[in-house]
Amino acid sequence: MASILLDTLADQITEALEAHNVPHGLTLIERTVGEVGPAHNPGPATTTEYDCRGWVDSWTEAEQELVETGDIKVIVLQSSLSLPADVAHAVKINDQTFNVVRIDQDPAGALWIIHARPL
Repeated sequence: MASILLDTLADQITEALEAHNVPHGLTLIERTVGEVGPAHNPGPATTTEYDCRGWVDSWTEAEQELVETGDIKVIVLQSSLSLPADVAHAVKINDQTFNVVRIDQDPAGALWIIHARPL
């Protein structure tokens, strides 16, 4: 059972980060496989872009041993995104697009922690 404080804590974290201008504009790209044609030959994929707020963070020393060169850690404010992050998505930062490899959530439920890899 989730704590009744989680929403309040997530809101406080978001407000504090925004007050210090930490997050900036990012784009999450939802990719959907086309539904035209048989399963073995679906139609063209479609993409939908969602603006959100976040930043690129540094890997910890322990994390650096688990990621590939060029991989980035992206932190996204959950309240800035109208859908949950998913490994089928991509993230665009400064006109460079990265595939989402893994997604974690902070304990307060305020942030998506995204492991992303260049296309």
